[in-house]
Amino acid sequence: MAKMTIQTVLERIHIAPKDSPLLILSCGEKDNVLCYFANTVTSQQLIRAKPSNLIGVFDGSMDLEEVQQQLKTQMERDEQT
Repeated sequence: MAKMTIQTVLERIHIAPKDSPLLILSCGEKDNVLCYFANTVTSQQLIRAKPSNLIGVFDGSMDLEEVQQQLKTQMERDEQT
């Protein structure tokens, strides 16, 4: 797990292969998120638990503009709470 900026996580998602997606969670900070490899046992348990800070699981085959919008939407929700 690593805390990183939105820009950095978008760069990581862009190169993430379909068989090794990234799990992204908000961390309550305006410009940072938490990034995990999604295919670990711990990450899979976390995904099944559907925590309120779950943004999603992403890989490089996805539309990065759509991913960026999801990140932005979650960050705006975090600011309101």
